Amino acid sequence: MLKTKSEVLSACSRSEILLRIASGDVLSQTTIVETKTRLSERVDDSFISHKPVFNRGSKSHHVPYIAWFDVFTLLDYLAPLYSFECNENQVGELFVVKATLTVICTDGELKASALGSESLSSVDFGGCMAEASAQAVRRVAATIGLGRYLYNGDNKPSIPTQTRQCDSNQVVIATGKKQITREQWLQLQNK
Repeated sequence: MLKTKSEVLSACSRSEILLRIASGDVLSQTTIVETKTRLSERVDDSFISHKPVFNRGSKSHHVPYIAWFDVFTLLDYLAPLYSFECNENQVGELFVVKATLTVICTDGELKASALGSESLSSVDFGGCMAEASAQAVRRVAATIGLGRYLYNGDNKPSIPTQTRQCDSNQVVIATGKKQITREQWLQLQNK
């Protein structure tokens, strides 16, 4: 039985989701569009961590993010048929990780890749490999929608958009509520 959006994440804390996973109560497989919509929902605040940001040696603000282990917890619940792969490389003085996430849906695969990098001289907890891997996991998750709203400055969930070419001069953007041309979209962004 497919659960509704409101049953998915609105009131599910970390402990509730862990209990559901342990009991085998995970969400059913859905289409690519339904999966992206499900993954784009705002998650409970218990999954959000905050990293301090320093400016000239003093803490200026915090950046919200979903920790790599919570990304996998949420994927186990929201999209249980997934596979994950990491490839590591050294590029100059950087350790670079490419993370690829594939979610199996009823109508195909939802696949995305993202990079994470860290200086080889990193003294952060876990070192350069752990930091680059965690960064790549968070980025690939955001690429398919999970926690993407955290990257918006106003912390509003992003609305999945679809772009299609109508004719040689006009691009239409469908935001789920209405369709607008690229020019109209640009005008709205400049207001």
